[in-house]
Amino acid sequence: MKSGRQLTHPSPLLIAKNSIANEMKITDPNRTRRNTITSANMIAIVGIRWINKAKIVSRTPYPALNTSKAKTLMITANKIPSMRGLE
Repeated sequence: MKSGRQLTHPSPLLIAKNSIANEMKITDPNRTRRNTITSANMIAIVGIRWINKAKIVSRTPYPALNTSKAKTLMITANKIPSMRGLE
């Protein structure tokens, strides 16, 4: 092409497509769709693991009535990591 010659190939468009495809990394739309489906499945699996690893929390939502508000807030704040399954 640089020498100014015309292409004599029966389908010059095919040669042009191949040279462009080699220069650019073209992703297949099906591949990206497959990747999004896989990542969505992994997110769901991780969420299920998170639910299964949750620790048991007492049924009483509030501590005894004779505790102070500050202590109640500290107890509630300490329960949050155990609800999430963190150590």
